[in-house]
Amino acid sequence: MTSHTQNSDRPVQNRMPTLILFIFGVALCLIGLSGAWRTAPDFNQPAVVLDAAIPITDTIFPPDTETNTPVAVTGVMQAITPIADPAMMANFHHLALKRKVECYAWHETELDPSQWPSPDCAFKDRFKHELKWTTKPVPWRELKVWPGHEYRKPAVQSDNFRVQNPVVGRFLIRGMPDADLYGWESIKGRGDLCTADASHCDDRYIYIRYHAGFDNQPGDLRFSYEGISIGDDRVFTVLGTRTENEIVPFIRPDGLPLLIIAPGNLDDMRAFLPPLPFPWRKVFIGVGVLGLLTMLCSLFGLRRRTPPPKR
Repeated sequence: MTSHTQNSDRPVQNRMPTLILFIFGVALCLIGLSGAWRTAPDFNQPAVVLDAAIPITDTIFPPDTETNTPVAVTGVMQAITPIADPAMMANFHHLALKRKVECYAWHETELDPSQWPSPDCAFKDRFKHELKWTTKPVPWRELKVWPGHEYRKPAVQSDNFRVQNPVVGRFLIRGMPDADLYGWESIKGRGDLCTADASHCDDRYIYIRYHAGFDNQPGDLRFSYEGISIGDDRVFTVLGTRTENEIVPFIRPDGLPLLIIAPGNLDDMRAFLPPLPFPWRKVFIGVGVLGLLTMLCSLFGLRRRTPPPKR
């Protein structure tokens, strides 16, 4: 009787490793599916949107796209009207421009009592005054000690300019205020920017002085510029979405607009953006596929180990 019982338990013992292998395959499948779902592409990240974008280089016969499908258009950038800076009375053939205006003004610092010349020193000696170039000059009337620190505060301030509706290839770009721009370069001060109002120019700054000579005096101004040039048929890539003959911002899943403009081709734009995250989704998909194959192999093994029914 004992021998008969052992013989009847032998098929179950033979199938046990295969059952364990099947359960292991199920676990791998569940891990792979769960991980792949949790690591789905995040279209809130510009690099992910660029990786999924449809490249368009033929702007005459572009491919058909659905609503809010990301596209990357590459072509020559043109501006219908150049950027005009009234402060310098100059036009700039740029996509965007940053004007930085600095004033040579008095900077007032209140000294710590331990730094006073004496405990009963005069009120004016409790402050330190020095001349600095600054983008936010304090009017001399707001200084606590103003006698001897008068100067003319400029009416011109720092500002940013953008072309309203540029054209890339044959697509009109809408939504420039929301665009992220790359490829900024410093504009040299020499050349066309040295207007009649400028008293001195160097490779970085344009100076407008209220006093004769080259020594800095309170109230003097200096201008510096950064821009994105579009001259000489320069090629740009625009990441957004297409509506007929226009490129508009791509609406991300979080509801925010995404419009990126960078000089060069598609690969050049990738160099400006943060890198893609590690492809964990592909790893989890591979784990799920491995689990599925393990399940199939175990099922095939169970079928071979199952004895035929007795007649």
